[in-house]
Amino acid sequence: MLLGGGEGSLVGPAAELSSVYDTALLSGMYAMFAGFFQAVALAGTAGIGAAELTGPLVRWLTAAADALPAFAREIDDREYGTTTSNLEINAVGLRNILAATEAQGLPTDLLAPLLRLFDDQVRAGHAASSLSRAVESLRADTGRL
Repeated sequence: MLLGGGEGSLVGPAAELSSVYDTALLSGMYAMFAGFFQAVALAGTAGIGAAELTGPLVRWLTAAADALPAFAREIDDREYGTTTSNLEINAVGLRNILAATEAQGLPTDLLAPLLRLFDDQVRAGHAASSLSRAVESLRADTGRL
């Protein structure tokens, strides 16, 4: 199984870009796997098998991935205005998911750090901003906010 898709691509003239792309792509992959493992564990508490969950989950994630190009534009432009799914509503939703997960006796170690990013941004006055603004808590040039 080739996790990287088995294709190479030229990413620019600077040799170090290759390792940054590799690390970034693998980071996204491992975060996706973490979400999959968390989803399987949670579904399992209700007797739903991993194979049974995977079809609907892949469809859901494929549809959710459609948001990434818009998030990318917001992040590159550092323009995070939205009239829909803002940080505040996502923080509430994720907090509810973590509570439900704990109620099932499962750890929240994989998703709790994401809630901390949301909460950082909400506390900094960005509750009405797009979900993509969470990246600002990770950027080296802006510190934690």
